[in-house]
Amino acid sequence: MKPKILFDILVFMLVITLFFVNFNFYAKADSKEIYVNSDYFGSSDGSADKPYKTIQEAIDSASEGDTIYIFGGFYQENIIVDKKLKITGGIDEVETIVDSRFDRRYIIEITADEVELKGLTVSDADGKTTSPIGALICLKSDNNKIINNFVKNTDSYGIYLDLTSNENLIYNNTINKTKVGIYSYSSSTNDIANNEISNCSEYGIHVESVSENTRLYGNYINICKIGIYIQNCGNVNITNNTLSNNTDYAIHLYNSDKSLIENNYFYNNTGDGVYLLSPPCRILNNTFKFNRRGMILASSNSLIKNNTIYNSSASGIYAQFSSNNNIIYLNDFRGNKISANEFGSNVWYYENQGNYWDDYGFVDKNFDGIGDRSYSKNGLSDNYPLGYFLKPPKKPSKPSPKDYVTGVGLRITLQVHVEDPDSDELTVYFYK
Repeated sequence: MKPKILFDILVFMLVITLFFVNFNFYAKADSKEIYVNSDYFGSSDGSADKPYKTIQEAIDSASEGDTIYIFGGFYQENIIVDKKLKITGGIDEVETIVDSRFDRRYIIEITADEVELKGLTVSDADGKTTSPIGALICLKSDNNKIINNFVKNTDSYGIYLDLTSNENLIYNNTINKTKVGIYSYSSSTNDIANNEISNCSEYGIHVESVSENTRLYGNYINICKIGIYIQNCGNVNITNNTLSNNTDYAIHLYNSDKSLIENNYFYNNTGDGVYLLSPPCRILNNTFKFNRRGMILASSNSLIKNNTIYNSSASGIYAQFSSNNNIIYLNDFRGNKISANEFGSNVWYYENQGNYWDDYGFVDKNFDGIGDRSYSKNGLSDNYPLGYFLKPPKKPSKPSPKDYVTGVGLRITLQVHVEDPDSDELTVYFYK
C-alpha cells in the first residue's frame, strides 16, 4: 500500500473516531437532571434549589434521556410517562408516595420506551382507582425497568404489562395487598425477578394469552389464592422462586407448552404445589414440603424428575384420569400421608431408574441399588424402586455375655412381631 493512501485511511479513521466521541459527549451533556419536591414553595425551574412541585410537571418539561429525582413526600397525582426518562424517588432517604388523585384506570402509565422507574411507593390507599382492570403501574411500551418500588393497596392490578409492552425488567419490587401482583397480557420476553409479592386476593403473578419467553426468577410469593398462574402461553421459565402459604395452588400451569418449573421451593401451602394442566413441560429439581399435595397431574407427556416431596398432608403426587405418558422418576417421596395416587396411565421409571419411596418396605439383597420387587401401591407400579430398603438389624454394640464367651448357660427366646395392615399377603425374611 502506498504511503499516501495509508495516511489518508488513518486520517479518515481518526475523523470518524472524533466524531463519535464528540457525539457521545454532547448527547450526555444535553441530558439534564430535574428535581421534584412536593413541600417546596416558590418559583420553580426544576433545579435542586427550585424543584417542581409535581412529578407530571417535571415529566412535561423534560427531554428524552433526562433524569428526574424526587424528594420524599406525598404526591397525589396520576402520571403519564411519554418520554424516555429515568425517574428515581426517595433521594433524601424519605419515602416518596404516589397516590391517585382522580378515578382513572392507572396511577402511573408508561407509554414511552426505555423508561426506568425506581424507588417509588405507589398506592391507592383511599380507593380512588375503582376500575377492576386498572393498575397502579401500567406499561404500554418496551424495554422498561421497574426496580425497587413498593406497590400496594389496590383492588385491581399492581403492575400491568399490556400487549404493546415487551422485553421489560420487573425487578426487586415489593407488592402487597392487590388483586393481582403482576399481570402480563400477551406481553413477551419479560424478566420478572426477585420481587416479593404477598396478600393477593387472586394471583401473585398472572401471565396469559400467548406471552412467550417470560422468565420468572427468584420471586417470593406468599399468601395468595394462586401464587403463579400461567395460561395459554409458551416457553415460560419458572426458576428459583419460593412459594408459601398459598391457598389453592402455588403454581397453576394451563395450556402452556414447553414451560419449565425448576429449582423452586414450595412450603406450607394449604393448597397444592403444582397443578399441571398443560402440554409437555418439565418439572425438575424442586422441593415440596408441608403442602396439601406436591403435584396434581392432569395432562400428558411431561417430565417430572429429581423432585423432593416431603410431608404432604394428602399425597405427594396425584395423577388424575386425564394424565397419561408422563415420565416420573428419581423423585424422593418421604413422610407423605400417601406417597402417590395413580388414576391415569403414567410411567414411574425410566432407563432402569425409578423413585425413592420411604414406604417401599422390601429388600435389595444383591445391593444393586434397586429393590428386589416393584413398588405397587395406590394404582401405580414402579419397577425399579430406589433406596429406603429394609436392612438387617444392627449388631449389638455391647452384647452380654460377650461374643464367643464359652461356658455360659443361656436359654434364648427370639420373639418377632410383624404386621402389614395394607396387604393381604405378608412375606417375612430373617437375617442370620
